[in-house]
Amino acid sequence: MWPVRTRRGTRKRCAALFIAGICAAVMVLTRPFISTQMAQVDDESAPLPPAPFVPLGGGGVDVNGSSLAADDSTRSAFAFRLLSLAARAVVPDVSIRNKSVVVPFRLMSSNNDDSNAVVSTTPVVRLPPPTSTTTTAEPVIEILASSTAAVAAAVEVSTVVPVTTTAAATTVSQEHLKQQQLPEVAPPKAPTEVVNAVIEEDHRNVSFAHLPTIYVITPTFPRMEQLPELTRLGQTLQHVAKLHWIVADDAVRKSSEVEALLRHLRMNYTYILGPMPEKYRKKNGGKPKGVANRMAGLVWIANNAEANGVMFFADDDNSYDVRLFEEMRWTRKVSMWPVGLVTHLGVSSPVVRNGKVIGFYDGWIASRKFPVDMAGFAVNVGFLRSRPKAAMPFRAGFEEDGFLISLNITLSDIEPKANNCTKIFVWHTKTVRNNVPQKMSAKDRQKFKNSNLFHLPYIV
Repeated sequence: MWPVRTRRGTRKRCAALFIAGICAAVMVLTRPFISTQMAQVDDESAPLPPAPFVPLGGGGVDVNGSSLAADDSTRSAFAFRLLSLAARAVVPDVSIRNKSVVVPFRLMSSNNDDSNAVVSTTPVVRLPPPTSTTTTAEPVIEILASSTAAVAAAVEVSTVVPVTTTAAATTVSQEHLKQQQLPEVAPPKAPTEVVNAVIEEDHRNVSFAHLPTIYVITPTFPRMEQLPELTRLGQTLQHVAKLHWIVADDAVRKSSEVEALLRHLRMNYTYILGPMPEKYRKKNGGKPKGVANRMAGLVWIANNAEANGVMFFADDDNSYDVRLFEEMRWTRKVSMWPVGLVTHLGVSSPVVRNGKVIGFYDGWIASRKFPVDMAGFAVNVGFLRSRPKAAMPFRAGFEEDGFLISLNITLSDIEPKANNCTKIFVWHTKTVRNNVPQKMSAKDRQKFKNSNLFHLPYIV
């Protein structure tokens, strides 16, 4: 059946359309006349600028009336075009778009009288015609821009009668969108490339200028794992505000690789040397590793650090949670916290009861007064300077205990951190020692000559 609802006065329209259908069959036989008249009527009666008519199968006429290649589908296309002309004569507001009959919204009055019906101002956007006659499986797209109020008040919904769904897909040009006053979406801005190290440096010096500085002393020594471990630790310390890193190397000359790494990290640092005395290096048994370079760091702090700062020993093979540094920042004298992965017990920690340190839990107590790990405490710089005899003994296993004893502290002076020593923010991890790599053979040196391999440090 014809899709338009039957109302008062529509019988005449149906009769007219029926007669137009009969005429369509007759008009097919007079093709030249139809071609010329269709082009003229399309220019005069179309409410929107005319678009080229490309019927299915490639036959038909263009907007200038020029004949296109004719085949069997031409007759059906002419008949459909004539049908559209008849529909316009009967229903002036009907529009034919890309093989579809579009009847606009009608806001009907309460008495259902067609004479009082008001046609909404719903615009129909005609899409540009396809540049190619290649058919696709995508249906024709009709853009109907109507206000919400008009849609809500509509009694008779727009009816779309599809004739075919094999028309080529089209796109809306920017110029056509501007004519219809449709908003254009601005292209997203390109992300700004930011160097984090520079921002962090400014962040420390400006926003956190009021914070006490944390002075981290890291004893290190030349070995295969030195550079990767310093890289890992340095990139952790980059996330800590107001920090000064003191790298104390157990060597007689500075390493260009270590210096290059420190410059690359772009943070406040000091690179100093603190070689172990030869008498301890030649000593049999356990050697007091890291004592000479830690003492070199303490001397630097005594002469250069801010009085309200905090000193902390951070070995390069440990693992640190950045929250640990905020825990220690406000140390008044000496602060302590648990250290994970220490001895067979898995943890070394002060024993805290009612917010006070009453003892220590460690897998190796021995005769130590303060059986703690080197990563388990921090000291206020001002307090450290008030103890001019503070020093670390060259005695393997008793470095922490001897240093804390030299500070002349008691259990009541210790400030438990990490939520009363219930959290672990540092772990005594260890790196597997790697063997010195073999030198490249003469055959391989010739084979890989002038390649990237000769720029790698472990090969050179």
